[in-house]
Amino acid sequence: MRLILASGSKGVNTLTFVEYLHNDKKKFEITDSIARSFDFLSRHNKIEILRRIEFLPYWAWGSSKYQSEAFYQYDASNKQFAGSFIYGGWEIGPISKAFIFRDLEVLNLGCVLPRHVRIDGRNLDFVQLDELTIEGRDRFLGNKRNVINYSSCRNLHFKNCELAFFDFSFCYVDSFDAVGTRMQDFSFFQCTLDEMHLENCKVNGLSIIKCDIRAPSFTDGELSRFVFIKKTVYNRPHAEVEIYRRFRVYFSDHGYRHEAQKYYYLERCSERRALWSPSRKSI
Repeated sequence: MRLILASGSKGVNTLTFVEYLHNDKKKFEITDSIARSFDFLSRHNKIEILRRIEFLPYWAWGSSKYQSEAFYQYDASNKQFAGSFIYGGWEIGPISKAFIFRDLEVLNLGCVLPRHVRIDGRNLDFVQLDELTIEGRDRFLGNKRNVINYSSCRNLHFKNCELAFFDFSFCYVDSFDAVGTRMQDFSFFQCTLDEMHLENCKVNGLSIIKCDIRAPSFTDGELSRFVFIKKTVYNRPHAEVEIYRRFRVYFSDHGYRHEAQKYYYLERCSERRALWSPSRKSI
């Protein structure tokens, strides 16, 4: 079953839950377009739709009803509201815990996964992957796309391994550290990606889209097919300048002239905007 996530009301339409038979096997799908989801599939397979239910995602419904994107009060004493699932606390210990809002503990997998388990094809939504360490060419191999939504992924460590096809969406990543690793098609969408450190890595396909990122650090290695799209509203204009500067320096030092020119231009534009900002310079 494919999961479609909607965290706000802007641009979110009614979704449809579909129960269908695919080559006489019952399956389920949540889609925003039945025609797009089933047109191609029905050309080459036997498809029979058994039932369909239209609904509006909860967060989109609440935003529309209360005329506010942050309408759910998860901390009454401090009057804190949220418009989506957020992590409100952690407990540090031999086996740490992560909580959505204040009291919903998620399943801890980061410290308990066996050494040679395959993680591709697993459901990694709403779980804790804190302190997950993948080391060596023989660990966690797999060739399926790994889609991870709304999970706590603090302090991820990859060392001398080969990994591909990871999509992080709405996750609290905090620190992402890779050394001597071959990576392909990694994407981060609207994540809290506080620090990212890549050292001597060969990366083919890295997308950082609308994430709250503070200190990216790329050292040596190779980086191709890189995409960076900043948050629509960036609350730290001077930090934005530093991010573009780091990208520009890396690409310039490694001979990527086109990318270096692009991030030099964005760096200077951000510097100009930062001159008009009264906020304190910090990174």
